[in-house]
Amino acid sequence: MAYSTKIHNPAFEQYRQKSKNYGFLFGLGLVLAAIIGFYLYGESGGDIIFSNACGFLHEMEEEVCRNRGCPLLK
Repeated sequence: MAYSTKIHNPAFEQYRQKSKNYGFLFGLGLVLAAIIGFYLYGESGGDIIFSNACGFLHEMEEEVCRNRGCPLLK
């Protein structure tokens, strides 16, 4: 363990336990937000492609890049 064996303070042990709990709950919240966000993005139906020529995102219906005028590879 990374802590000194001389530390036997109950308040310190409570602090460590609460920190672990808050970290777990924060991570769980991030996971839930990511799952919900990806689900909603998938349901939105908007297909987006990335243009390597200009580095911007474009709608799938577009045929040419708005910035450079080059054809979009699909």
